[in-house]
Amino acid sequence: MATYELLKQEGSAKRAVFHTVHGDIQTPVFMNVGTVAAIKGAVSTMDLKEIKCQVELSNTYHLHVRPGDKLIKEMGGLHKFMVWDRPILTDSGGFQVFSLAGLRKIKEEGVYFHSHVDGAKIFMGPEESMQIQSNLASTIAMAFDECPSSVADRDYMENVRGLPQFSSKYKVLTWYAWHCWQVEVVEDIENKEEVKEQLGAISEFANFYINSKMQHYNPF
Repeated sequence: MATYELLKQEGSAKRAVFHTVHGDIQTPVFMNVGTVAAIKGAVSTMDLKEIKCQVELSNTYHLHVRPGDKLIKEMGGLHKFMVWDRPILTDSGGFQVFSLAGLRKIKEEGVYFHSHVDGAKIFMGPEESMQIQSNLASTIAMAFDECPSSVADRDYMENVRGLPQFSSKYKVLTWYAWHCWQVEVVEDIENKEEVKEQLGAISEFANFYINSKMQHYNPF
C-alpha cells in the first residue's frame, strides 16, 4: 500500500515523500502529462527518466475512448503499454466534465458523454471510472469528480447542476473501491484478509452515507 512520509514542515509548506509500489515520489512534484499514455513532442520514457521524471499522468476518459482500457489491460496495463516502470497517476475523467461541457449531460448516477471522436455514447460514474482505472492498472487512481468552471456562480456550486452533491455521495464508495482494487492488484500486502475485513466495514458505512444523502438530493 502507498504511504506518505512527512520529512519537513515550516508553516503551511511541507516537504515529503510518497512511497508507492512503483517507486517514491518526492513532493512537491511536477507531474509530466501523457494524456493518451505518451508525452507530446516525441518525448520517450527514456527521455523522461533522463530528466528525472518521478511520476507520469494519463487520462482515464481519453484512454477509455482510444485505444480502449480493455485493450491496455490485455497488454499488461499502462506500465507495459508505455514501457514505464515508475509511478503513474490516472485522473478520473472528471476534467472532461468541464472541458467537454458541450458533449455531456450530468445526471444523478453520473455523466453521459458523446465521444469527441465519433459521437458514440459514453457513460461514466464513480464505479465506471474506477473500473477503467483498474483496467489501466495505474499506481494512483483518482476519485471521479467535476472540475467546475472558474466563473461558476455560487448557486451552481452549491445546489443545482454541478457535481458537489454527486461527489460527496460517492467519494467514500470510490475510495473504498480504489482500496479494494489495491488489495487485489498488489500482491505483497501484508495481512490482506485483515485489510479486506476493514474494507467491508467501510463499505457498509459508504452505503449508509450514500443512502442518507440520497433522501435530500435533487440533481436538477
